[in-house]
Amino acid sequence: MSKKAKSHIKKKGKSPEAPINQAESAERLIELISEMLKELHPRKSHALNVRLDSSLDKDLGFDSLSKVELITRVENVFSIKLPEQILTRSQTPDDILASIIQTSKNSTGSVLATAFKAPLLDVVNGAPAQASTLPEMLRWHTGAHPDRTHIFLYGEGDEPEQITYNDLLKGAEQYSVGLRNKNLQAGQTVAIMLPTGKDYLFSFFGVLLAGGVPVPIYPPANLYQLEDHVKRHVGILQNAQCSILITVPEAKKTAGLIKAQVESIHSIIVNGNLILTHFACKTAI
Repeated sequence: MSKKAKSHIKKKGKSPEAPINQAESAERLIELISEMLKELHPRKSHALNVRLDSSLDKDLGFDSLSKVELITRVENVFSIKLPEQILTRSQTPDDILASIIQTSKNSTGSVLATAFKAPLLDVVNGAPAQASTLPEMLRWHTGAHPDRTHIFLYGEGDEPEQITYNDLLKGAEQYSVGLRNKNLQAGQTVAIMLPTGKDYLFSFFGVLLAGGVPVPIYPPANLYQLEDHVKRHVGILQNAQCSILITVPEAKKTAGLIKAQVESIHSIIVNGNLILTHFACKTAI
């Protein structure tokens, strides 16, 4: 995940009063993972032996979404803010433990932020009372106040990237044109496997503007595991009968695999620098 949208209120974390003990931290981490596994796999959690060298995905069954939840719980329990790269770099509990120890040694940025200043927004006159769909609401807001900030998108920096209603509509319209050029028909489903960011937001609304139905799929935490990630989500793609997949450039390498297992998909759309490039799955890549 390269970026994530934060709420206007963040929980206050307590600063560690003493250096984190590695042995105690390892024990707490394993206990935390074990508790989460009971929630994820209640019928077989007793058979899962959590070790520091266990593979989070292969041995313990963590997918991208549950891994994000795990990191969130770790940050709350240890009252620290782990670097965002932890999602892509951690393959084992030991990797998470190493990040906990390293982060606790850094006095700057290690403790969860104690306050988050909510952005000030202008008063809005009127409301889209007649709008019945998300595209209709977006067009109403764009017409009423196009330069009003709609989304504050936070990455690794302190300052958020601001996306206005007009920005969102223009980005969505660009995707909408690309989808129509790929013969997307009204009511057809489009899978979106992208990290949280502008491209995800633009593509989601772009599908709606084109008359399609978006099917969000959480992207892999580690792009090197993309093929395994796609295999695990074949059932969703098949069940939704997706005709198009919008994803990251690295997915070009798995186009043949996707087409072989999901016959309904005829095209993959890859975004790069807001220029849509289309790859027909029947063509070797």
